[in-house]
Amino acid sequence: MYSFSKQTLLLPNIYHQICAMGKRADIYMRQRLRMAYIISVASIAMVLFVLGLIGLVVLSSHQISDYVKENLKLQIGLITEISEEDAEDLRAQLQAQPYVKQVVLITPDQALEEFKQTWNEDPIEVLGFNPLGYTLELSLKADFTSVDSIRIIEARMMNDYADYIRGISKDETLIHEVNTNTRKIQIILAIVCLVLALMMVALINNTIRLAIYSKRFIIKTMQLVGATPGFIRRPFLINGLLQGLVAGFISVISLLFLVFVVAKKFLQGEAVFDSTILAVLLSAIVLAGITISYISTFFAVRKFLRIRIDELY
Repeated sequence: MYSFSKQTLLLPNIYHQICAMGKRADIYMRQRLRMAYIISVASIAMVLFVLGLIGLVVLSSHQISDYVKENLKLQIGLITEISEEDAEDLRAQLQAQPYVKQVVLITPDQALEEFKQTWNEDPIEVLGFNPLGYTLELSLKADFTSVDSIRIIEARMMNDYADYIRGISKDETLIHEVNTNTRKIQIILAIVCLVLALMMVALINNTIRLAIYSKRFIIKTMQLVGATPGFIRRPFLINGLLQGLVAGFISVISLLFLVFVVAKKFLQGEAVFDSTILAVLLSAIVLAGITISYISTFFAVRKFLRIRIDELY
């Protein structure tokens, strides 16, 4: 009688312990599922970000090429006798030419400060005067930056403004290399983008397959109790769509932030990236994330619906 009573008293404690263990196991399982979801979304977002970055570089390669070409400078040295008014008038005349992107007038004082910063020397201490005169720093439009075009423009300026121009200096080797290598770089980038795009699709597919693999027993259990393939597949497909959508938006926000930082810090705010191309690319990234996640989820679930129970282990 005593033994029976003791066991009866212990039953509530055992029941509560079992319930507590069940709750802890349930919490642990939820945490694992939540972490797996976060890792899966982060992996897809990272892949989409890299793919979008490469696509942006490829699609904007022409604008980037033009930006590089238009930052090639021609240094036009003016005669020492020229006044500041005449130098400014010459700058305005050159700025009005159809082949000119920008002309900046550098005064003797500005040239002196730049010389001091570059060479850490002051020519006034040696010579007693500033030997540097007025200089025009000229940037050409991208269509006129070939070596032959620059030579023609240089000859024309020397002929039209011979009374003001002392000489024109340029880095002809750099100009030739920029124009020669631009097309090669665009082709190489296109090939790299295609190869990496295939690799990225494979990575997203493997990430989703691994996530579905961890739920293979749930899929098979639902199938054994009579659930139809469509019923089993539906929540996984919805989850796949949400993963692709969230990952797409994360990658888009990250890419926009990177474009903003690059444009502000390295490109002085110039619009190198075309807004239309950027909008199309960002939309394509989100669509690619949704599509790839949906298709990969569909085939991963179908695989585990078709295999036998002994193949799950």
